Order: sequence, then C-alpha cells, then structure tokens
Amino acid sequence: MAPAWGEDTDIDYRFGLIGIKNQSLKHIAIQYHTYHKTLDRVSGNAEIYQKTVDEKIWYTPFGINQIK
Repeated sequence: MAPAWGEDTDIDYRFGLIGIKNQSLKHIAIQYHTYHKTLDRVSGNAEIYQKTVDEKIWYTPFGINQIK
C-alpha cells in the first residue's frame, strides 16, 4: 500500500479520542521526509477519515493486531 492522504491526521485523531495528545516537536527535533512522487490515484481515505470523525471511531481492525 502506498502512502496517501490522511494517514497522519487519522492516527492523531484516533489517539485524541482515547486521551493521547499530540505534542509539536517544532524547534525540538529534526524531521526528514522521504521524497515520493504525488500519487495520481484517487483514494477513499478522505471518506474513511470523515466516517472516523462522524462516528468517533478510535479502533481499527487493520492495525497491529493483524500481526500474529
């Protein structure tokens, strides 16, 4: 699966629902971003994120629990 819109926003929102707050590391840490071409495909991530917000969904079955 290639990176797409919403991944950082989604995890930040879900953590917030269970009380984990995001802290900015501006001027504290160095951040690197790996260059990648803009994806041309249309993804459903915006709709998935909106459903997450509307229904206050904090858990996803597509996470670490899949590893066995």
